[in-house]
Amino acid sequence: MVQLLDLIIVVCIALSFIECMGYKFKCGWKAIYIAIGCILIAYAGLRPVGFDHDSTVYEDAFSNYDKPKYILMLEFTFRYICQFVNWLGGNITWVFMIYAIAGISLKLFAIKRMSAFYMLPLVIYLGNYYIYHDLTQIRGGIASGIFLLTIPMLADGKKWKCAGLYLLSTCFHMSSLLFFPMLWLNNKELTRKGKYLLASLVPLGYLIYFTHINVLSFIPFVGKKIEIYQTLAEKGTGVEINVFGMVFLVKVAIFLFTLLMYDTIRPSNKYLPILLKVMGCSVFVFLLFTALPVLSFRISELYGIVDIIIYSCLFYTVKQRAVGTSIVGIVGLSLYAINVFYMNILENV
Repeated sequence: MVQLLDLIIVVCIALSFIECMGYKFKCGWKAIYIAIGCILIAYAGLRPVGFDHDSTVYEDAFSNYDKPKYILMLEFTFRYICQFVNWLGGNITWVFMIYAIAGISLKLFAIKRMSAFYMLPLVIYLGNYYIYHDLTQIRGGIASGIFLLTIPMLADGKKWKCAGLYLLSTCFHMSSLLFFPMLWLNNKELTRKGKYLLASLVPLGYLIYFTHINVLSFIPFVGKKIEIYQTLAEKGTGVEINVFGMVFLVKVAIFLFTLLMYDTIRPSNKYLPILLKVMGCSVFVFLLFTALPVLSFRISELYGIVDIIIYSCLFYTVKQRAVGTSIVGIVGLSLYAINVFYMNILENV
């Protein structure tokens, strides 16, 4: 099944070259974009149990949604969806399909609102967040889709609308509570001082990591969820933080490079200031919560959904369109290879 995903990302890279060269199909790029979206939804919704790390857990939760451990661990929306599908006589595939339709559609709609291209951001999405969220952490997939959708609203100062959507997002993933601090962000132009402040989040985060400062006690959150994550970490059943992992270092490098090339990229994307601010938070949070790896990964990934747009903006850093497209394609393909073949996020390889 992974071979089909290999083919999809290769086709998307090829299409990105065609699009960036200005070629137009009779059916239109929008139709191609929607068609690929439908393929991605079908792929995620129809995947077999065991294909990814979380699907076996979701299958068990589907059959035991009313058990105390799942009532504690899972949001009511997932349990109600499972209850409804059970009542209809369906199986876990129905649940996967519901989440795939919602999560992928939200992201694709948001991506097009913030990008002049269809295919470039799709390559980045396929290489990273499609695998992480829509094939694995499906509840987080809807939350990240909602968050990405609110970025233009944040940029336009529609705080109350964003707050309402963040509240809705918590119904799908409780970690979405940490979207609310993003309401303090705006889309004002980055001054030289602002760029330095954002760049300083990287060394500051590493300083906190190396000095082993635990900031969890200062952050208001859902206490029971913190206890669960902390217990997992202490028992060694959670994931371990690697602040020098290849994917994270690529993210840091692109973040700093985009700050450096801000004046070059900015005319081509009006949302760049707020995107960089959110990306800076994603980098910083990853380093900040190292005492609780599961939380660190989850929150950093939720904020990091903006990487889809920022990584594709590397296209604008060079004059030659083919070179710019190649850079984005290499980044997307490299992330895909690392996630699938090195980190083995998908089991059935």
